[in-house]
Amino acid sequence: MQTVKTHQLLFIFFSIILIGVNNYIPNIFNNDNALIIALIFIGTIGLSHGAIDGKIIYHVNCSRLKIFLLFLFYLLIVLLGFLLWFNFPTVGLSLLLIMSVIHFGNSDLFYLKTSPLIKFFWGLMMTFFPIMFYPEIVNEIFNILTKTNIPLNIFFFVQDLLIILSIFLSLLLVLPIQSNKWVLFEFIILIILAKIFHPLIWFGIYFCGVHGIRALIAEKFRINPDLSWLLIFSIPVIMTLYFLIGQNVFEYSVNFYSVFPVVAALTISHMLLPKIIAFIENYR
Repeated sequence: MQTVKTHQLLFIFFSIILIGVNNYIPNIFNNDNALIIALIFIGTIGLSHGAIDGKIIYHVNCSRLKIFLLFLFYLLIVLLGFLLWFNFPTVGLSLLLIMSVIHFGNSDLFYLKTSPLIKFFWGLMMTFFPIMFYPEIVNEIFNILTKTNIPLNIFFFVQDLLIILSIFLSLLLVLPIQSNKWVLFEFIILIILAKIFHPLIWFGIYFCGVHGIRALIAEKFRINPDLSWLLIFSIPVIMTLYFLIGQNVFEYSVNFYSVFPVVAALTISHMLLPKIIAFIENYR
């Protein structure tokens, strides 16, 4: 619990610095840089926290054959999720959003002995937060991802719901049953960040600064040997980022959006890992 509190304080401090930098260095977080900044956040700790799944699978108490099958099933589900997105992008995005609501709530608030309703509302807010301030931009992003034309009125309706839900969740987070009051300040700073920054930058900050690190805390991350698992995953991602930046592909936003099918595919395997392990362990 103390580790979570330390993380919350550091994230709030980091967010204040970002807000200050945004105020005193004009255009550093403008829309032209949003894609690069967001991908750096998402592509490092944001995605690489899932690399700990490799450690979890490796240390499952079963035969080497079953461990091999675990890795195989995990990668197979990633591949199927990736193919699903590219063949049926609307289904892929819908699946990603639904799973994100569940996953973000359970993962971010794992340390709280609280109502499942609060975790559900938290996941809902983290998944759709940017719509509360930038419905037009999120509508444009979703249209690019799904190659469709989603009516903007839907996003304005969701915007109204999110405003009401944010007030309701804030009230729930101050209830005496909560064992960590810093979660309210964390929630408030996320609201402020969502108001200030482009939706992609906000998601990058949240996915890296809150969700990714909180997941590492939940898995009791240690420098030795867990850092090696993180580096094995992160180094290829970082090298790819440098290559892409060098090729100036960020001039075309569509290149960036290819990261979402990757996130969706990894999220499916990441969330299903306990069930995959249980299935393989019971397999004879």
